[in-house]
Amino acid sequence: MASSPRELQERSWIRAFRNEIGLAIAIVVVIAITLVFNQDYLYDPGRNCRDILYQTALLGIFSLGSAIVIISGGIDLSSGSVIALAGSVCALVMTAMAPIDEYGVPDTTNVGATVVAIAIVAAVLVGAMVGTLHAWLITVIRLPPFVATLASL
Repeated sequence: MASSPRELQERSWIRAFRNEIGLAIAIVVVIAITLVFNQDYLYDPGRNCRDILYQTALLGIFSLGSAIVIISGGIDLSSGSVIALAGSVCALVMTAMAPIDEYGVPDTTNVGATVVAIAIVAAVLVGAMVGTLHAWLITVIRLPPFVATLASL
């Protein structure tokens, strides 16, 4: 018997959203497995959801930056390396500017807001310098974005 137009329309809807449906099923399966193996998630689910959102917020910001580059037709292979470099510079500046305790070791638990602000500015400047280098290599030297960002890993 031939399929009715309504059945064909329902099948095409499922076919169109197959990836999204599969992703939703995978998320439910992962949550179920986590609940089976770790009962602590049932104790305070609101707090656990908040913690997960806090931990994935930075990854979302990094992913957004990479998505903008890919949508514009380029590719940036060095984003992870630049993020690690900026984080290292931030930690280095904070450690260098931290007060020294009685043992001669930097007391990183007692840094002020000014030190944190200076460290963040230093990290942003390092990221901007690497980005400027990439832009120069791509626009002036005319290297393909793949090669320019691969070279600076």
